[in-house]
Amino acid sequence: PGRRVAGREWVKYLASVLCDVGFERHAGAPNIFYHDARNVTVDAHMDDGHAAVPPAQIEWFITEMKERLPLKKIAAYYDGDEY
Repeated sequence: PGRRVAGREWVKYLASVLCDVGFERHAGAPNIFYHDARNVTVDAHMDDGHAAVPPAQIEWFITEMKERLPLKKIAAYYDGDEY
């Protein structure tokens, strides 16, 4: 598919994966997902994603995503309060 269609379909697929593990999709910004119990937020944009994950939840999040998605690279960046 074309770039726009492919990106939209990927986000739709990603939404189903995230919702399966307990994330909720933001009604006003459908590219934002939040897992209330784990305090994790994901921003999906085309085939990229960024997540805000508390340090105690990083292993859970990476493990869940690796099991469900064809990931090329996962990098966790944390330096105090900076991304």
